[in-house]
Amino acid sequence: MKSRGPTAVLFASFFALCLMAAFYFGHISAEKNGIYLLAENPAPENESAQADIGDLDRYFEPEPEEKAEKIETASASLVNLNTATLAQLDTLPGIGQVTAQKIIDYREKYGAFLDTEEIKAVDGIGDGTYMKIRGLVTVR
Repeated sequence: MKSRGPTAVLFASFFALCLMAAFYFGHISAEKNGIYLLAENPAPENESAQADIGDLDRYFEPEPEEKAEKIETASASLVNLNTATLAQLDTLPGIGQVTAQKIIDYREKYGAFLDTEEIKAVDGIGDGTYMKIRGLVTVR
């Protein structure tokens, strides 16, 4: 038996990897009659077909419904910077009672916040704190 060089083994491995990727991403289709190269990704006829083409979610466990419910509840309960009380502002990460009072004082002095990023003008709130709370606050 003739031995193959390392270049041939490397080439064969690379070819196999490319072939598997093409199957996975839907560029090649295998049927009983043979293997077909597809010009572009096929348009699925229904949603179940869509899940079979390049869908990484099938390899990961879905989130339990509890977590998804909590995420929806959290997004529904954004803290409005223009109407929030001291207690509501105190629930935000990086915002204590002192900083919450500064937010209220700023709001009373300068009026309603026009944008959530304007909160960085409040003494004690910098870029780091803003990054922590930006998805939890609103001005609408």
